[in-house]
Amino acid sequence: MNRRRLPTPPPDAGMSHPLRSSRPAQKRPRTGLQKSHTTWHTAGNEHGKGRAAGVYLKHGALTWQIRMSSHDASPDGNQTPRRPGSRHVPRLVWITASLVGAILLATMGFVIRGQEQAEARLMAEDTARTYALLTQNILEDVDRVIGDAARDWFAGGDAGQRLHIERTLQRRKHTSPYILELVLIDADARIVAWTGDGAPPPVHDRPYYTFHRDTPGSALHVSPPLRSRAHDGEWFFSLSRAVRDSDGHLLGIGVAALLPVAMQGQFDRHLTDPRQSLSLVHRDGLLVFRIPREPLAIGTDMNRYAPPGGVPFGETFDVPQGLRGERRAVHVREVLDGSLLVAGTSNLDIGLATWRLGMFSAVGLWALFVALGYLVVRELNRRHLREQEAFALYHELFEAAPDTLFVIAVEAGGQRFRYVAGNPALESGIGIPLDRFVGSTPHDLMPADKADALCERYRRCMLERRPERFEESFDMPAGCAYWMIVLAPIVHPVSGRVDRIIGIARDITHERSLTERLQSITSNLPGFVYQLRRDAQGRFEYVYASEGVEDFVGIPLDAVLADADTLLRRIHPDDFDPIIAARLDDAQRLAPWHATFRMTHADGRTQWVEAHDTAQRLPDGSILWTGYANDVTERKRLEEQVRHLAHHDTLTGLPNRSRFMEIAERERRLAERRGSRLALLFIDLDRFKPVNDTHGHAIGDRLLQQAAHRITECVRATDVAARLGGDEFVVLLQDVSGPEDAMHVAEKIRRAVSNEFVVEGLTLELSCSIGVALYPDDARTVTELMRRADQAMYLAKAAGRN
Repeated sequence: MNRRRLPTPPPDAGMSHPLRSSRPAQKRPRTGLQKSHTTWHTAGNEHGKGRAAGVYLKHGALTWQIRMSSHDASPDGNQTPRRPGSRHVPRLVWITASLVGAILLATMGFVIRGQEQAEARLMAEDTARTYALLTQNILEDVDRVIGDAARDWFAGGDAGQRLHIERTLQRRKHTSPYILELVLIDADARIVAWTGDGAPPPVHDRPYYTFHRDTPGSALHVSPPLRSRAHDGEWFFSLSRAVRDSDGHLLGIGVAALLPVAMQGQFDRHLTDPRQSLSLVHRDGLLVFRIPREPLAIGTDMNRYAPPGGVPFGETFDVPQGLRGERRAVHVREVLDGSLLVAGTSNLDIGLATWRLGMFSAVGLWALFVALGYLVVRELNRRHLREQEAFALYHELFEAAPDTLFVIAVEAGGQRFRYVAGNPALESGIGIPLDRFVGSTPHDLMPADKADALCERYRRCMLERRPERFEESFDMPAGCAYWMIVLAPIVHPVSGRVDRIIGIARDITHERSLTERLQSITSNLPGFVYQLRRDAQGRFEYVYASEGVEDFVGIPLDAVLADADTLLRRIHPDDFDPIIAARLDDAQRLAPWHATFRMTHADGRTQWVEAHDTAQRLPDGSILWTGYANDVTERKRLEEQVRHLAHHDTLTGLPNRSRFMEIAERERRLAERRGSRLALLFIDLDRFKPVNDTHGHAIGDRLLQQAAHRITECVRATDVAARLGGDEFVVLLQDVSGPEDAMHVAEKIRRAVSNEFVVEGLTLELSCSIGVALYPDDARTVTELMRRADQAMYLAKAAGRN
């Protein structure tokens, strides 16, 4: 496959090459490639006295004499040698290259360091945002339980209703791993209902009671971490909600005692990156829990670790010295209107350690380059001193020709070519003695296939009468070497035919090696490096793209370089216009550009791409972006997985309560606009707790998963099934015509659940009780619809279950 190579410098770029004569170099005359300004003639043996024949090349006022043989030649006595060039040039080139390398190295280090820190800060923000949302969902779910129970209890229900409330609290305690106890307290600090065993402990001095007693109008309260009086001093924090009469007098309080250790263990399973940490802190500054657990314990006062100016909520800030002395990025989010704070942090030093290692390696390579450059400069200076010592010994021609110079005679009408002259640089460069070179043909000096190719180029230069430039490789004593050769036809002033061709050759082995090395580096980078240009007419063109683009999007490199739209149109349609608009906006300000977007691979899959580049305005008014792009599909997948966990039940994969309530409210509004009906089925599994207690939680979890699968198999794809917690499920049916449709689906679910379950070789039996409520027949809101379906379910359970 053809690859676009970085351009090779032209022969007149002023670089030092091994083909330069080892003798002092004079100021270079123009090589006379313009045939209209160059003439030549031959000088034969004058008076038969043995003067060497030669070729005289005249260019303007300057005349060169090129020897036709290696003996009996002498320069014109009137020619004045020129002084060699300054020996400080190599040193200046070396110093300039070293400084440019240092500047590029420092710039690259600064940019990469900034990217590492930005990634760490983004990780801290994502951690805080995700787990703040998850904590909010857990606490809102618990608040609904204690709020409903407290309102129903202190509303003055009969003994049957209160028995139902106590059973509901017991069931919620045993199905939620976060709940230590659920308690109902009257206005006089007496516990009227609780889920614990034995006599309840005194609570008159507990903050979840005293706060509501002493704060008129209060509703929701979150306490700092406390030691349990009923559970051997176990840590908990409480969520309490007060119930008041119409005059604001306290009737009672619903309290949920929550286990920080349980929440800590649940969250810890999803924090897999060693750079991350998570803390839940009470608004008074006391630590509820932290991941990892060490070195702080529950109840630690975190105020002493706060920044002097206070904690900026919703912003990411850096802490110069963390708990273990490391630098961390911190992001704090409020939960329940500031009752709790979720702090996500990321270790900045881990990413910077990798950066430092890379910078040390790059600095080492730069130092090696500087050292090698110094050695080269020193060797060039030594050669220059030797050239100065022999300055007066060389003819003007040989002093003026820095590269290999040779003359080719065209014989037999272009059928044969013979070398008739050469300068000393030829002998030192290609290793062929000048006596052997002069008078030989290409076939005398090299293999037949190589000689045939060269003769064909000579013939084309002669026939087309224009300069020919090409690169060729030759086998040298030190190995294979690459040469750049320029051929210029010389027209005889009398005959008008091309009888001579002058050739200039330069060794570009080193430049070829550097070019191939650079291409190797860019080809092995993750993603690909590019230069994208937009001209004044708005057309895009990839000036350069590394070979990694083919693996990146599956498009051949040649196709990308030929038409930029081949790659740009792979951007997802929803992302294309915003990406181009943002890129052009940043280009107007010449600001660095960074974006994350979707692209379609040639095999049809969608991948996420992160691109960084900087813009520069060129003299012709066009804009050139230089940057790189990388595949971040896996990172996006992990982020989506975390977001999914916040809205779905981790055991069954069904939507959780908060997600179900969002969906149900959306469908209710849609049904209200359409004038259609909804049906809500409240499902409670009968005899699940004995199975769970007898066979263990592992069997119970598998049984719940199978039950959830059977329930979802009984409903349509447009209906929604969710798990509320424990053994409770709900199903929302859309567009039902009447109670008969809902009862048909409920009976289908009841039969499916009543069939035997086989879990790890055990045959288990369950049944279920189902309550049905219709919208808008039985309720006008989702909350009331849930309550009516729940009541109907308990009536079904009281009637004999199943």
